[in-house]
Amino acid sequence: MDETEDSGLVNALSKAKRACIRVRWVLICVTALFACGWGASLIVLVIDCIENDPLSFVPLTYLLCYGSLVLAVFMVMLQVFSDVIRDGKPFSLPQADRLGFISLVALVFVIVELLFTAGLSYDLIPEYGYSMVIDDGNSEPTINLNIGMLVFSAIMYSLSAIFRYAALLQQLSDETV
Repeated sequence: MDETEDSGLVNALSKAKRACIRVRWVLICVTALFACGWGASLIVLVIDCIENDPLSFVPLTYLLCYGSLVLAVFMVMLQVFSDVIRDGKPFSLPQADRLGFISLVALVFVIVELLFTAGLSYDLIPEYGYSMVIDDGNSEPTINLNIGMLVFSAIMYSLSAIFRYAALLQQLSDETV
């Protein structure tokens, strides 16, 4: 490679690193906003459960599960971008493991949502009724299968396999040289 190609590559890598820094800061802000809103919602539901409606543990449990899963995805994404900024290596085995973890969290989210909608649809708690809007406000009992999140889980698992393959190829290339 000549010097102009090297400087162009260094310039492109520098731009990519700055983009990763910006994305990381946006993720930090979004995570903080989500955590504050989630925490406030949890406090309101806990107070409601204690003072008024002991059956409000259902939406409280759903909110606790949902928020924990979303927060876990945000935290792992922060780790992904932090490692890329620090090491400059997006294709590594830890990154592949993180993307695999995100796919697992997305799959758990699908299962949690399916269990909650099935529980509400089949009136496992008949006193609670359909006042909880987990099924898009439908008045008839429905069971939701979040296909979008299921596809997202499959895509993230595929990306984790691609990242793992790329990391192993890079390791093989480094050992060969």
